[in-house]
Amino acid sequence: MKNRRFLFLATALAALTAGCDKLFYVPLTVTSFSPDREIYVPGDTPPVWIEFSAAVDPGQAEEAFSLSRDTVQLDGRFSWSGDRMTFVPYEPFQTGCQYVLKVDTSAEDLSGNSLEREFLFRFRFGDDLTRPTVVDAYPATTKADCDPYDHEVLGALLPDDLYHPLTFVFSEPVDQGSFYSAFSVSPDIDGLFSWPAADTVVFTPGEPYQWQTEYTVTLSTELTDLTGNALADTFTSHFMIGTENDPPEPVAAAAVIPNPARLGETDASLTENTVVGGWEADWNMQIDFNEAVDPMALEKNIIFTPAWDFTVTIDPGQPERVTLKRATPAGVFHYGETYTMTLQAGIADAQGNETTHGYSYLFRVNGPFTRPPEVTGAYYLPDVNAAAPVWEHLNPMTEITMPNTYDEANGPEDYDICLLDFYFTIAERTELPVTSFFEHFTVEVTNGCIRPAEYVVIDSYRYGETIEGPAPALPLQPGQALVRLYARLVNTVTTGSLTLRLRAGCADQSLDNPLLHNVMPADWSVRLIDPDTP
Repeated sequence: MKNRRFLFLATALAALTAGCDKLFYVPLTVTSFSPDREIYVPGDTPPVWIEFSAAVDPGQAEEAFSLSRDTVQLDGRFSWSGDRMTFVPYEPFQTGCQYVLKVDTSAEDLSGNSLEREFLFRFRFGDDLTRPTVVDAYPATTKADCDPYDHEVLGALLPDDLYHPLTFVFSEPVDQGSFYSAFSVSPDIDGLFSWPAADTVVFTPGEPYQWQTEYTVTLSTELTDLTGNALADTFTSHFMIGTENDPPEPVAAAAVIPNPARLGETDASLTENTVVGGWEADWNMQIDFNEAVDPMALEKNIIFTPAWDFTVTIDPGQPERVTLKRATPAGVFHYGETYTMTLQAGIADAQGNETTHGYSYLFRVNGPFTRPPEVTGAYYLPDVNAAAPVWEHLNPMTEITMPNTYDEANGPEDYDICLLDFYFTIAERTELPVTSFFEHFTVEVTNGCIRPAEYVVIDSYRYGETIEGPAPALPLQPGQALVRLYARLVNTVTTGSLTLRLRAGCADQSLDNPLLHNVMPADWSVRLIDPDTP
């Protein structure tokens, strides 16, 4: 047992001895140096040397050493005496210059321990003992004690204050390099310096300040004048970007109706979280806030469901009023849809204050003036000259018989003339131009069963107007229109089908504003069967 204890103690002692260097680590330091005064009388020639706390690697120590005059490193020769390294510069000391004696942390002792921290000492030659002071600064704290709650407030000069320069005037010319080392802004911001005078520096930010943020400007005691006198105390000032921190709020949302308006047309206001009916498809939108808002932040934070493409405009005379206009003339709301306009959180005012929650407005597009035209029925009259006209209702797959008394010898005038009536529902204060109908109307024939010879659109009629020619199959009702088409057709001795198609895009026209139209959103068609009997 005793032998084991001895073995254990011997092993522990060996481990402790092996780790001795780590347990008793002493960093390398500079214990003394020369020159050791900040100011020397012109003509003095103090020796330049550094003494370390332990023996060092001479090569590493010489590489880590520098003596600079006004940022220019001086050449010289080295000599050693024990732990002291002496440097003799090749040039004499000069009056009025700033010297910096420096040893960086790459210097190591013979055990490989680096210098604990960078050594740096400034000295100069001359009799100027007056320290520089800050005589003016803008923006700046107004109290000498730099109370952080007593600061210059910027923000009234929107948006110029976001790039407001910082200006410092000193009691005498200062060393520019020392100023760059002494200057800092928190939060940090990039920018450029200019020197309109030797005692004045201007910092111009290269990026905007942040709204509702307090900035602290610091000039440390690294700042010196041209003879090396340092600022006696750290200078600090504060300034605030933003004069208020209340978020914007929408106070009203309403329609913007066309100009000129349609007879009897009135706008509508929206109420949050309530569906408002009677919205017209071609209306734009207007939102009033309690203050001016940022249009870029607004555009990305307004969502329409279903989607609606829009642009944002703001009247400079009323910056709190925002108008949302459809992005293209054809980009109207879809008739019959219920839309939700959501103003998301994040809409910012001119000083960056953002809405903290969303606002929702709902409206149904079913106004009387923008209902798109819709075909509700079609009727066929085989012979307009028949003593007792009989109309046929054209349903899909209806069989029609077109008698043909065409005599090759007599020419086209022997074609029978038939009549096609198309019934529409249309919006209030609109009519259906025959030109738009004719541009979008086609007859599609299979197997050559019918050969169109001539179409003549006579007219379109609104409710209450006198319809020329044979009486229609059904009288027009309020909100209806009728387009009457006369046709000469040749019925060949083949069977096939006949498709009457009115393509999407057929549009009505407002009676009050010729620039306003409602467009059929989809094709209408009816396919008819023609037997092979002529």
